[in-house]
Amino acid sequence: MLYVYSDSTGFVGSTHLILHFPISTLSGALTTLQYNLTAAPASQPRNAIFAQVFAITVAICLSYIPNIPPWFRSALAPAIVIPGMAKLGIIHPPAGAAAIVFSTLTDNRWNLMGIFLAGVAITIITAVGINNMSDRRQYPTSWYLISKAKKAL
Repeated sequence: MLYVYSDSTGFVGSTHLILHFPISTLSGALTTLQYNLTAAPASQPRNAIFAQVFAITVAICLSYIPNIPPWFRSALAPAIVIPGMAKLGIIHPPAGAAAIVFSTLTDNRWNLMGIFLAGVAITIITAVGINNMSDRRQYPTSWYLISKAKKAL
């Protein structure tokens, strides 16, 4: 989103570019999974939340390492995040894209992470409500903590 201002002389210019557009496209990828691939493990809430937290944290931590050019950081972030998600068992494709977007940010990284994760939680709650209104669909297909508790009993 480009914020536009006008000064006292009538000159119109831009203050700065904020990366709300790429962040909103990540939510679009998430909702595509939630409404079209309801049974896929990658679209389950556990994977969505944990993979996003992992990916964004890695991407932001990479930005604290000095002397890494932004183009290399945006390549390195998904190269670390994707195998990490596989190893942790939390595959979620939009999280790989989130790693790229968040690795290119220069300021307000942690603030945007909170806002983005709140958006992820809202999309999950909405998807649970809408998908479970239909008799033919169920989302999520497994509640991780409930199934683990049933096994323990």
